[in-house]
Amino acid sequence: MLVNKKTLYRRSLIFILTVALLTLATNIFLLSLANDISQSVNLLIEKSNEKPIHFIEIPILPDPEMTRAIIDASEKYNVPIMLIIGIANAESGLGTNYYNPATERNSFNYWGIKAFHGTTYCTNSSIRCFKSRQAGAEKIASLLRYHYLDEGFITPEQIVVKYVGSNWSEYHQVWINNVNKYYAK
Repeated sequence: MLVNKKTLYRRSLIFILTVALLTLATNIFLLSLANDISQSVNLLIEKSNEKPIHFIEIPILPDPEMTRAIIDASEKYNVPIMLIIGIANAESGLGTNYYNPATERNSFNYWGIKAFHGTTYCTNSSIRCFKSRQAGAEKIASLLRYHYLDEGFITPEQIVVKYVGSNWSEYHQVWINNVNKYYAK
């Protein structure tokens, strides 16, 4: 099959234009990508000026809304998120196992926080009930900030006697190990 000069010229021109358009589209895409990366880097730099950035793998709890509440409370009170999650692991198996089944339903208390005069008790329990996930997460974060971390109780080994109580000494090492499953990472 013979192709005349005019047809060959048209095909060559179409090929050259196609390559040029693809090159232009690629360059536009790369410039856009570079701009997005630049904006992301600038955002990270701005954030890093606020406070150090630490990347940690946060486990998703059986209740993802509680995970979000814990993250927010951790940031609000400047408490290590993995300490909050570690204590939730020790006290309720991350919200899956309560010592008293009466406290399980809608207590929003993964941390075994006891009720006291003027707070809401869960039915048939000494455990405090919270009205929302956020309320429970903020209570543990504020307790840890003001009654433990600010007083120098930083590690589970330092926290355990005050948190669990001296009457439960046979349980202390189990509690420490359960907290450290997340906090020591």
